[in-house]
Amino acid sequence: MDLVLLLVSFTDFDFKKYIYMYVCFFPGVGTCGFDFWVALPQHSDSAETFTHYLIITHRHKESINASYVDSSGTETSANFVVKFAKVTIGIEPHSGVERSKNKSLHLTSTHQICILSFNYLSSQSSTLFAVHPTNSLGQEYIVNKLFRGNTLVILATESDTDITLEGEAAKLDRPASLTGLVPFESIQMVAKDDVTKLKILSTKRVAIFLGSHKTSTNPDGYAEQLPDASTMGHHFVFYPSFGEIVCTSSSKSAVLKYVCNDGSSEDRTIQHLDSTTFTSSKLHHCMVQSSAPVTCGQYLKATSTGPVKGFASIPPRAQWSTHYTFGAFVNVVYHIQIVIEDGYQNQLNVSGTFAGVVEGHTLTWSSVLRYSGRNKPFTIYIYLD
Repeated sequence: MDLVLLLVSFTDFDFKKYIYMYVCFFPGVGTCGFDFWVALPQHSDSAETFTHYLIITHRHKESINASYVDSSGTETSANFVVKFAKVTIGIEPHSGVERSKNKSLHLTSTHQICILSFNYLSSQSSTLFAVHPTNSLGQEYIVNKLFRGNTLVILATESDTDITLEGEAAKLDRPASLTGLVPFESIQMVAKDDVTKLKILSTKRVAIFLGSHKTSTNPDGYAEQLPDASTMGHHFVFYPSFGEIVCTSSSKSAVLKYVCNDGSSEDRTIQHLDSTTFTSSKLHHCMVQSSAPVTCGQYLKATSTGPVKGFASIPPRAQWSTHYTFGAFVNVVYHIQIVIEDGYQNQLNVSGTFAGVVEGHTLTWSSVLRYSGRNKPFTIYIYLD
């Protein structure tokens, strides 16, 4: 099947920066839905105050009702302007190692919606991630890599939820008890060292959030909600950037082929719950093909030797979709770059105006204002730079 890759960047005139993250819509499967749970991983090691927003969008002609409740039962409704709503939320991010019952929200809607969590401090520190619907949450998660100081939040959505960790759990500072969690209750763990082998098992559905908080030496933070192990696959495509690509096998050994469109390639074999790291290319799109299901994440840097500034869980090509919905603030200029195999440009259905086309080697890049695909699946990435 011929597939389309879509890359998206938002540019804010006030922030003077790019904000990137992975956003997707899979009908009935992906990051749009009717029911959501959200918590915030730690984003700062100081007393600085972020403003926390939820950006909610939909594609329905009729009016819809969406709201969220906190652990006290207080309900807040979203007010839509056309098909867009911006909600300022009052929950606090997690701090250090803790187990909390009042740092999460439960969102519901009468119609299918898509939600972004946007947390703003300054032009040097903002985080943005897609919130996954409850029907896409699972009981098994693979964490590709945690760097020292990274945080991991586990949020319970049902009563009597017990958590088990496999792999390098000893490298995590965590609460003494990981059992008996109830809805709205969440746990934050902190990596004491780099973690490259970690599986999270739960008796009930949970939401998992990963974070890298702002420090005095690294002003950039990032956050991401992790997909569960059912999103593992065999074929992945990566955005050109400095940084690392980390792939992990969950159940059995796998042979991985790493190929870039400059002609370079490399084969590796990994065992059960092992991970391997490839150096990503700033100039070329690269792919991973695996003989067994794996999960892959991309850690992005501004320079080859700089700190990690962004992270995205990469969906396998088999899970790309044909329609996407996302939102951004007013006064934000956002550009979509579409990477599509040569010969399939005419099969795109674009809402907006093309801003220009630049020919690549084996791929074609196009920049548009808004985009919805037809017939050919594609995916969207927005990374924090």
